Amino acid sequence: MQRKVRVALFISSDDGHAILHRFLTSPLKEVAHVVGVATDDPRTGFVGAHRRFWRYGYSKEERLLVRNRAEKAGIPVWDGRIKDKMAANGTARERTPFPAIFRELWQPDVAYMSSFGQLIPQSLIDVPSYGFFNVHPTSLEDLSQWPRFGGPSPYEDMRAEGIEFVTLALHRITARFDEGRIECMSSRVPLHPGTARKSPENRRMLAVLTQFTGWIAAYHFETEILPRHRTRKDSAQLALPTAPYNPQIRGTNHTTITTTRSVRGKPRRA
Repeated sequence: MQRKVRVALFISSDDGHAILHRFLTSPLKEVAHVVGVATDDPRTGFVGAHRRFWRYGYSKEERLLVRNRAEKAGIPVWDGRIKDKMAANGTARERTPFPAIFRELWQPDVAYMSSFGQLIPQSLIDVPSYGFFNVHPTSLEDLSQWPRFGGPSPYEDMRAEGIEFVTLALHRITARFDEGRIECMSSRVPLHPGTARKSPENRRMLAVLTQFTGWIAAYHFETEILPRHRTRKDSAQLALPTAPYNPQIRGTNHTTITTTRSVRGKPRRA
């Protein structure tokens, strides 16, 4: 029997749910096995909820969006600390079993992250053999500016600088927030100048970016991860049906990335 790619997700909110949805539906569900989901519980003090989008308020349905979808699919869910809580003297004040769960039970080949409120330690970054990746909003025309607009409030920071367009970057993660080599980028989305997160204009903008988050993760998985998986000695050949994921996604190696069909126009050059 063909072994599927083992995928771990570190996600919350609508953006994270969009990634989970892609991996739980065709064609990716035929070749990917989501082995576990780590998610935010904004009621806790260790996910930075007071600095992130959670601070604008949320319903019980929004808080449990990812958890409910994952549990319905029979996927293990973790919403506790992913690393030990440390005392001032550098010793562990509160230990967590998550690192052992991640390494020994989930055993991921690849991990994707979006809208997740905890810093990933290097010991976890090194576990997935195909890499650990994050999707983060930024505004880049010149890749030398990366990392730019990292942190918990990218949209507010962009508005403060008069930025008019948002780009999603899928990048390898490091042991620092929102850094690491960019793997691919989405096309630009107009950034609404208003600051009210739940205004109709911002809701429409965020809905588009949510779709792009799912697309860019799925596109990267199809074009970068699956080809590597097919060459592994412990994996049989996998056949992925043609998928129309590309929302004008562009690669960062100055070549055009294409799929059979593109969304919202032709693929762009990096």
